[in-house]
Amino acid sequence: MQDESRGKLLESDIDRLARILACPELIGLTDAARFHLGSAPGPWFCQVRPGEVILDPSLLDGPADIALILQFAGELAAWQQRIPALSSGQDRPAILAAALSNARLMEVLPPRAGLASAPDWLCALQKESRCDGQLDPDIQAVAAPTAWLMVQDCDPRLDLDPVSRRNRYGCSALPMSQVIELASSTAASTSVVGWQAAEQLRHRLIAAALGGALQEELMAAGQQLAHNLLSLLDLEKQAVAILAASGTTAALLATCFCLQEGKHGTQILMLGAEEAGSGTPLAIGGRHSSARTPSGSLVCAGAAVEGINAERIFVSSIAIRDNAGRPIAKNRLMEQIEGAITLASQKGHAVILHAVESSKTGLVAPGLDVVLELRRRHNIAVIVDACQMRTDARLLARYLEAGCLVTVTGSKFYGGPPFSGALLVPRDLASGPASLPAGLAAYSWQGDWPRSCQDQLRALPRGGSPGLYLRWQAALADMATFSSFSESMKTAALRAFGQAVRDALEQFPELQLLPGYPGTEEAGSGHWSDLPSIFTLAVRNPVDGAWLTEPSLRRLHAILNLDATSMLPNNGPAAERLLAQKLCHLGQPVAVSHCPPGLRLAAGARQIMQWGDDPAVWSQQVGTILEKLRLLLRTLLSE
Repeated sequence: MQDESRGKLLESDIDRLARILACPELIGLTDAARFHLGSAPGPWFCQVRPGEVILDPSLLDGPADIALILQFAGELAAWQQRIPALSSGQDRPAILAAALSNARLMEVLPPRAGLASAPDWLCALQKESRCDGQLDPDIQAVAAPTAWLMVQDCDPRLDLDPVSRRNRYGCSALPMSQVIELASSTAASTSVVGWQAAEQLRHRLIAAALGGALQEELMAAGQQLAHNLLSLLDLEKQAVAILAASGTTAALLATCFCLQEGKHGTQILMLGAEEAGSGTPLAIGGRHSSARTPSGSLVCAGAAVEGINAERIFVSSIAIRDNAGRPIAKNRLMEQIEGAITLASQKGHAVILHAVESSKTGLVAPGLDVVLELRRRHNIAVIVDACQMRTDARLLARYLEAGCLVTVTGSKFYGGPPFSGALLVPRDLASGPASLPAGLAAYSWQGDWPRSCQDQLRALPRGGSPGLYLRWQAALADMATFSSFSESMKTAALRAFGQAVRDALEQFPELQLLPGYPGTEEAGSGHWSDLPSIFTLAVRNPVDGAWLTEPSLRRLHAILNLDATSMLPNNGPAAERLLAQKLCHLGQPVAVSHCPPGLRLAAGARQIMQWGDDPAVWSQQVGTILEKLRLLLRTLLSE
């Protein structure tokens, strides 16, 4: 096709359209609608047909919010494709309303988040539709952008800051490019591969909603996601999976499985609580860890979850570092745990051991062999926190075969969207607890649970969580991609990472590596999980040599992930300004017992896939991060 006012379509126009369609907010939408240039009338020079969007080339020279226009047009075309009759019949206002609902929600997401007003064309279309309240609730539930849905059904930690347009982890709601990421100990922005997979699931949910079968499709999606998770980990014989809004929610579900009736109380022995998720001690104690639950219910953080007698659950922490900050040896941990078990038994309390397979700094405590021996001697319940997912799945299988529950995530190491958690339950316990606390209805949906627990699910809302399932769909896509790489390459990549960090530290005396996971490759299986993948660095103030406090590190952490050129002198060297522009996303600062707090460099699946096993690439990326850190220290603290 061609535009008579401009003659033949210019190759530059086609290239410009391709660049616009590559915007993060449009990734995946091109699978649902075909975009091409042609003649289209005003006022917005865009013609929408079922499954097709025709754009006048003059639109490319027009509004700054063209990506939003294309996002709206693509959604409208996709909805018309699903129900062609709606495009010209009396139900046109309803389908227009669905696409407009999507566009309105795009207004609160990057890159438009925080802008003062909606564009004039969107306001005009909103007035034209005149269909408030006409959308079916199920259609309304999925008439939203993938980016918006993926930050729903969680807690305030995923809320986007209106200025930075990031959540409190420093992640965007959309895929980010041109970012050097070593943040897998905390969270990462969604990958392009994961985003496309989530978009595909969203379109399936929309089709189901239009057919009046959204709840059934959500139930089926939850079951399929749980199956795919177990399949990727090769744990189908050992476990069933329960999807959870986060690792913290998975810990709450695990406690519900372990509570015993007829006991005077329950003593939970938590290994290294100071290096676990901030809400985990509350969750395993049967209490709300946040003021807002995944369902959106407002609660009092720290209060008992309805139906759980939290006053009879006692959580105590067992330190995993000695007074010098070094990891405590397994035999000493064993002695401390057994002493605590004996004391709890004397009080008539049941005991739950909360072990950790990779803490925030990568520590393992007390380890599989100790857990197996404690189970043999005392028959205690065990919950294993493997949420970092830096553990060989074969090791997880041994925990499950021993009757331990295991909490996992699709985020952290694998780089899926934050708030994709799950509880792995040994098949012997797959029928679930005798009953579920009423308060779990604010945390869980029937679609999250296996069919083996169906007798207990009446207490939970029907269907499932679109936000949670989109997050897991994205995470599983990343896990599947990672599984296609050879084990030898993964191992070589983490060796290169470790060497890059150690070599770089020789050039940065203001940094000190804090004691962490020593690695067990020498005596282990040679698996990538036998190598350390989290390095925690304390940072000195260049002025007085004192260690930076955790608040100061949090400021540095945030600025590292921003373009910091405005903080430099206008006449500064060009090389420094280029360095300041680079976005460097690290793991959040963490407090370390008997040590200064530190920033974390954490490699995950995404970095291994992107950077491979070339030592020079890892050295370059680590060096860039530390060079920008040094520049910020000199600029911010040396004034």
